Formats: sequence, structure tokens, C-alpha cells
Amino acid sequence: MRKLTLKQQEFCKKFVETRNGTEAAMQSYSCKSREVAKNVAVINNRKPQIRAEIERLLQEQHLTEDLVLSRLKDGLDANTVVISEGMAIETKVPDKNTRLGYVKEAAKIMDLYPPQRTESRSVNLDLQLENMNPKDLATLLKELAQQIYGQPDNQEKLGTGVSDTKTPEKAKG
Repeated sequence: MRKLTLKQQEFCKKFVETRNGTEAAMQSYSCKSREVAKNVAVINNRKPQIRAEIERLLQEQHLTEDLVLSRLKDGLDANTVVISEGMAIETKVPDKNTRLGYVKEAAKIMDLYPPQRTESRSVNLDLQLENMNPKDLATLLKELAQQIYGQPDNQEKLGTGVSDTKTPEKAKG
């Protein structure tokens, strides 16, 4: 079996540490985007030598894949526990909150959550707003919305609530 590269070794360590392939790739390969990191993680997890190293590291921590899957299955099958007269009694009623928590954890482990996407834009403003009347301010906000979003009348995105659309009553008169 081929030796692992330094980055692959780091990936294995980070994977065992975080239990998340995307995070492990972000940290060990210095990926700029979560999408790229997810792809790296998928490719790495397909390589037998990497899977073997991860399994070895987990066994060092007494966490085998079988043990994790067994505990995960227990959580997915959890039932409500009732305490009666100081004794805990497991019912046949599914504990939906516990099961949901385990489903979320399973999804994280399996890298099923889509990467978070954020977008930021910056606009340099040098405004004297205190002397502006509402109509001029509304016009300015429309222009800014057009610059930022590339289309007019996006006051909702700016959260201004300013709109120059006429209600039917005003349109008639």
C-alpha cells in the first residue's frame, strides 16, 4: 500500500478530530471554499489507504467505525423514557427529539449538509443624510439598490420599506 503524503496524513488526523471531511480538508489542504473542500474530502475518503489510516487512528481512540455506527443506530431508534417511582422505564413511544438530533449528527458525519454560501459587497458612501428630505433619500436608496443588486426597485432587499408604487386609490386621483 502506498504511503500517505503529509497533507493526507494531516487530513486523516483532522478528520478524526472533527469527524467532518469538509472541515478536515479545509484545515489540511488550505481550501478557499467549502465546495472544493467537500470534493477533496470525497476523493480522499474513496482512497483505501486514507480510510485505513482513519480507521487506525479511530481504533487508537477506541472509536471504531462499527462502534460509532452502532451508537448512531441506537440513537436513531431511541424511545421515550418515563421515570416512575424512581425507576426509568423505556416506552415504545419514539423519542422524536433525540432521533432528530441523531439524524442531524449522521448528516454531519456523512457530509450531507450543503456548504454555507455567503456573499458580501462593499459600497463606499460619503453622504450627508441629516439634510436630505424623504423624497431625495428614497431616490438615493433606489440608486444604491441598482448599483448593489443590478436592478431597480429593490428596497425590500435593503430593508428600507420605501416604495414609490401607488395604491389603487392614489392612482385613480
